[in-house]
Amino acid sequence: MSASQNRDAGSAVDPDVWSYRVSGNQHIELLHNQLVAETANAEEVQRACLREACFRVRNTLQVIIGMVRKTLHRAGDVEEFEKAFTGRIQAIGRVYALVCGERSTRIHFRELAQMQLAAVARSQDRYVCQGSDVEIAPTAALSVGLALHELAINAGQYGCWSVPGGTVHLDWNRTDEGSSRSLVIHWQESGGPLVSNPMCRGFGSELLLRQLRYELAADTALDFAPRGLEVTLKIPWDRAIAA
Repeated sequence: MSASQNRDAGSAVDPDVWSYRVSGNQHIELLHNQLVAETANAEEVQRACLREACFRVRNTLQVIIGMVRKTLHRAGDVEEFEKAFTGRIQAIGRVYALVCGERSTRIHFRELAQMQLAAVARSQDRYVCQGSDVEIAPTAALSVGLALHELAINAGQYGCWSVPGGTVHLDWNRTDEGSSRSLVIHWQESGGPLVSNPMCRGFGSELLLRQLRYELAADTALDFAPRGLEVTLKIPWDRAIAA
């Protein structure tokens, strides 16, 4: 056999081998395309997480700035300001501890409530928490968590926790009224000193009556009944779960 014949014979490709090479190349190309798509998706998820983190930081900074102004305005001295402001910052920190610890994008309301009350109450027998298994968004948890903190501080200073035997009863549920759904939170104090309507509103009252309405479109009812403070919050469900 001549050299040219050897080259021709060597250049001939077995059909099965050629088919294997083609299918192998197609598989590599498919893997490449899949890797490109997954990389692009991961980058988009990363950008979305960064946008969400920036939004939460901006929102938190706005809350803190407002807290500084209002706390400073109402504090009688530096010591009072430090105590009140530190407590509010710690309340925010507890909410973010839940946000960072949750695997989902929602926060269990029961855990939020128990954490905020336990931080102020002298013991667990001073409060009762009961309600349905409700999860809310971090934005709503921040506002509601601060509100519960302010109610707890008020209970400790002036309300049922300022005397032995006083108790807070906190319950919540999701209500369906036709096409309208709401998260209803009810705070009731008992066993404390006689309650009267305050002459001026503090930070907590302003938070409940104005800030929650602005941030969550919440309806707030305050009843300074002699038997004990009663507060009812009604938050539209779509605002309670909005990220």
